[in-house]
Amino acid sequence: MKMTATNKTTPKKTTTPKAVIAISILVGILAVVTLAAALHFSQGVDASSSQKSEAQTSAQSQSEKQGAVKLIVYYFHGTYRCPSCTTIEQYTRETVAETFFKEVQSGRMEFRAINVEEPDNQHLIKDYKLYTKSVIVSEVVDGKEQRWKNLPKVWELLQSERTFKEYVQQEIAAYLKGKAS
Repeated sequence: MKMTATNKTTPKKTTTPKAVIAISILVGILAVVTLAAALHFSQGVDASSSQKSEAQTSAQSQSEKQGAVKLIVYYFHGTYRCPSCTTIEQYTRETVAETFFKEVQSGRMEFRAINVEEPDNQHLIKDYKLYTKSVIVSEVVDGKEQRWKNLPKVWELLQSERTFKEYVQQEIAAYLKGKAS
């Protein structure tokens, strides 16, 4: 007796467009949550590492009372931070820390990264006429801002770390000399 083999096939599973959309949404949500957690952690580390001792704060307050000129280099950003935004902050922070080490140590200069989307900081958008993430150099005398300048070329120069840092360094140096370029 000859047995014939039957061709048993399993039903083909097809992915519906709805399933593809649902999976894409879930992957997107997971990416956003992961990014938000990473940013929250990195900002917490930056905040704790940039805290000053009471002695430094007291010395800084004393110099401000005596009419000292202080330069603040701001990086204004939003809550969402793309790779370009984090690179601009990194290059600017490094330029200030490496090139102007003495000024930072003496309290004559500081770098501040500020999220302008936080409620207490939203006025800065209007104050500095911000339309995108920006690096601002601000001169403060006796605790009052005297002048400031937006450095818009940071976006153009982003692809060249060396050129970016040279630009930021030149702009800051000009402010330290009392000249705006």
